[in-house]
Amino acid sequence: MYRALAPVFLWFAFAAVSSAQVPFSGNAFVGYSFNNTSFSEATSSANLNGWAASLDANVLPWGLGLVADFDGHYGPADFVAPGTICTHDMARAKLCSTLNANAHVFDALFGPRIAASFHDGKYQFFPVTEFGLTNLNTDRAGSGTAFSVAVGTGFDARISRVVAWRVEGDFVSNRLFGQYVGSLRISTGIVLRFRSH
Repeated sequence: MYRALAPVFLWFAFAAVSSAQVPFSGNAFVGYSFNNTSFSEATSSANLNGWAASLDANVLPWGLGLVADFDGHYGPADFVAPGTICTHDMARAKLCSTLNANAHVFDALFGPRIAASFHDGKYQFFPVTEFGLTNLNTDRAGSGTAFSVAVGTGFDARISRVVAWRVEGDFVSNRLFGQYVGSLRISTGIVLRFRSH
């Protein structure tokens, strides 16, 4: 767990050093998040609900910055548990028995972000690529942690000088329980904007 949190402290340290050298702007986001997760060996996907939160800092004047992104999603899902032996039908299609379990998925992701503002900063568009860890806990199918890659984009609409509303989506991929896992995340919520100067 401590190793998983180490990038968080590195990110804050880098942001603190950078802010002492150049002016920067940043955002703190918190909101609702929906996660549709598909396991390559399972016959159905899982729809999970939860929360998302992130901190980002634009440390360079052209909008290049860093983002630390966290989320938690909860709900029932069908799993092919570790050690399950799959069979094949007459058409050679793989058949894997699954079990239903309550799941808790937690992501801790970090990476670069490029932000572009429009209409005097009223709207902000940002593509992002992130890397980090995904932890999956279930009550019946075990648990696991894997390296993850996320690619996505987001959009902020300014409400006031310091408040905006965000909608963002990305695709997170990893390998858990010995199988490929792909998750579509869609989040929305409040953004607080801040500046060092």
